[in-house]
Amino acid sequence: MLSLGAAVTLVASVVGVFGGVAGASTVPDAPTIGVATAGFLKATVSWTAPVSDGGSPVRGYVITPYIGFFPLPSLTTALPLLTTWTFTGLTNGTTYRYRVQAINDNGTGAYSKASNPVTPTITVPEAPTIDKSNVTVGAGQATVSWTAPDPYSGSPVTGYVVTPYVGLFPLPPVSFSSTATTQTVTGLANGVSHRFRVQATNALGTGGYSKVTIPVISEAVVQSTASSVSAGGSHTCAVVTAGAVECWGSNLWGRLGNGSITS
Repeated sequence: MLSLGAAVTLVASVVGVFGGVAGASTVPDAPTIGVATAGFLKATVSWTAPVSDGGSPVRGYVITPYIGFFPLPSLTTALPLLTTWTFTGLTNGTTYRYRVQAINDNGTGAYSKASNPVTPTITVPEAPTIDKSNVTVGAGQATVSWTAPDPYSGSPVTGYVVTPYVGLFPLPPVSFSSTATTQTVTGLANGVSHRFRVQATNALGTGGYSKVTIPVISEAVVQSTASSVSAGGSHTCAVVTAGAVECWGSNLWGRLGNGSITS
């Protein structure tokens, strides 16, 4: 019969050989806290996933806001790949910090370090959202459209600034004291490629740039007088000044006579 000490030694040896408890998974390490930023009535905090998941995949995170040293109700996510979160409905003028914990099937891991302190306040507008292809051209001008920025700035948008670019070089920006989200920039050089970016303004100033549009080229409109016009089923031709012929409409099988099949 084994003595108690020998039995303990035998069990320890078996555990060491076959892994047993020594190889069991545990809770994740603490995430690495990133930078927190504030806006109007909101704050965004980011972090990096823990170095070790404890041997069991991370299933989500617990994010705890603090005012001073006092924790507010935590928020739990079930999104393991999400490493940033925006808290809304905060109080302007109040300072917040954040700590984050990772979750796996074994439970909730240790707290990260506290984030930098952030204080929500009234800010300039965020960048408008622009459809890169939502720009049309005319003679010496271009019309650009966009979507208004997130209204969480605390001060209403009062206008927009549209900046034309030739290559990477900005031209003088054009200001519009209107909240309309479609504006026309005039005075552009014909035959030159331009791109555009948009900023929103409010009582505090001008916000960040939108993305840039695709390049477009404005062309001069040449007006001609037609001496005769002949219409087909899906295209039309006219004899214009100096006897030239201009055709438009369907160009199926090259019927417009311009060397292409583009309508």
